[in-house]
Amino acid sequence: MPQAGLELVGVHKQYHTVQAVCGISFTVKQGEFFSLLGPSGCGKTTTLRMVAGFVSPTAGRILLDGRDITPLPPEKRQMGMVFQNYAVFPHMRVFENISFGLQIRKKKQHEIEHQVQAALSQVGLSGYEERYPRQLSGGEQQRVALARALVIEPRLMLLDEPLSALDKRLREEMKYWIKRLQSELGITTIYVTHDQSEAMTLSDRIAVMNNGRVEQIGTPRDIYEQPATRFVSSFIGESNMLQGEVVAVENDRITVAIGAAQVKTTALRAISARQSVTVMVRPESILLGEAASSLSWQPLVGEIVSEIYQGAIIRYEIKLPGDFRLIAESHNINEREIFPVGASVPVGWMPDSSIVLME
Repeated sequence: MPQAGLELVGVHKQYHTVQAVCGISFTVKQGEFFSLLGPSGCGKTTTLRMVAGFVSPTAGRILLDGRDITPLPPEKRQMGMVFQNYAVFPHMRVFENISFGLQIRKKKQHEIEHQVQAALSQVGLSGYEERYPRQLSGGEQQRVALARALVIEPRLMLLDEPLSALDKRLREEMKYWIKRLQSELGITTIYVTHDQSEAMTLSDRIAVMNNGRVEQIGTPRDIYEQPATRFVSSFIGESNMLQGEVVAVENDRITVAIGAAQVKTTALRAISARQSVTVMVRPESILLGEAASSLSWQPLVGEIVSEIYQGAIIRYEIKLPGDFRLIAESHNINEREIFPVGASVPVGWMPDSSIVLME
């Protein structure tokens, strides 16, 4: 296992009576793109600011390559930080903005010239040296902010919702650009966002946070396909949640009673009969019609309540006996079955495409 780029050990942050961060621990490997993902107020930005040194933890330690940096001020941590509002200096030209950190470090002028040009090349802004921020687009200003962080050759890059001030089209362009740049440079990066699409697209691993705690850490695939908690399953993507009771357990295959019907699913942890559980299944995993009828277990029968055409996807709302509701998504291909509103259809899923969440 490679040496850790960054490690948080039991880090807390309390403001008066409010616990903003509650004893979190995680490791970010060298060269990894690691995202802190969660809703507003979950503690992700506070965590990033403690890593940067702008906020002191109430308890716990922060280590960079095994060295305890908890007591060090920001300028001693060798980190570059990019904020969501760019934070470029409006009265300075691009060159002066980018060279600011080098000037503070009293670098020689020829070194400054060389490093600024290299940073401009990295972010695709060669030739922009004499422009002022008002002459740049939002995406270009954000790239100036990235260049200013990169030019000091940081050991760790910290990005605090850097795309939130951009419009949708530019956000889409910039997230792929940031991923390519980070991959080319191989710089260890921590990225804060509340946007699950950004986190899933950019990250090697994601820490999902809620109420000051880390609920789960894993790859985007792990987080999406094997959520550890009900919160993670509902925050990452869309989920169908069906309440039921375990009827039988056979290895990791579970039979759950949903109302009068029984369904097959998968368990990721020890479960016993008669436990109350939630079966989680994603809309794209729902099988309808002939596909559901070919399952190894007796499918449910539901009524199509609504059909919404979304181009490549047809989205169905389905009512099951006992007034359970499901959302199913079907790819819009010529061979697909048509399910009109009011129709009764078999409904099911492969056991491996659903999991049990314990109450």
